[in-house]
Amino acid sequence: MGHRTGAGGVELPLFDQNRAQIAKAEYVHQQALKVLDALERELTQEAYVGFERATTAAENARFYKEKVLPLRETGLSLAQGAYTAGRATLLSVQEAQRLLLEARAGYVETLMNHALAIVELERVAGRPFQRLLESAASAPAGSLNSDADSQHEEDE
Repeated sequence: MGHRTGAGGVELPLFDQNRAQIAKAEYVHQQALKVLDALERELTQEAYVGFERATTAAENARFYKEKVLPLRETGLSLAQGAYTAGRATLLSVQEAQRLLLEARAGYVETLMNHALAIVELERVAGRPFQRLLESAASAPAGSLNSDADSQHEEDE
């Protein structure tokens, strides 16, 4: 059954005509699903790493701005006051200036690291940082993937 004998006694399959192509297509589809799963995992990992970098850089910049810079500015002010009163040398004032300049350079470096981390996060997410923040603020806890799904639906 399923075969017909043609001229010369050769059996011709009637129902198995596309089974090989179907099996091949199913195999290719399964492989594509595995690649997609691996890419999703990789992008998720990159997003977490990017988020942590951006968060750490922001915390470092805040630390410099709120703690390190005010301390160095106070140190310079005290050194200048002591020099004016004749209780310190010009070298101590210059050292305080150097420390303040180093702190400012460190602050600028943390701002640069923060900006680079945000750019990397935007690259991984495929959308501007502001939209990421808006999505995170409006999404219920644990449902950040729904925003990606709705973006995918919008693209189609």
